[in-house]
Amino acid sequence: MIYSYDAIDKIETFSDEQVIQFYHNAYETFVFALGHSKGQRNEFAKNFYKEELAKRGIKNIPDRKGVFNGSGTS
Repeated sequence: MIYSYDAIDKIETFSDEQVIQFYHNAYETFVFALGHSKGQRNEFAKNFYKEELAKRGIKNIPDRKGVFNGSGTS
């Protein structure tokens, strides 16, 4: 599994599809996390992935199912 701090440090090595999945995984984990710290870390990761996708020209992020604690989360 790829954690958010690893993904953020090496974001340029991931494909658009991977970053889109990271975004959805971070969103799912942010929404359903019980602890404030976990929620805040994943909110930060979600926003980072959204900004990265915008830099890559992807303004409308395709819908897909995120995975709680999936790759790209912390």
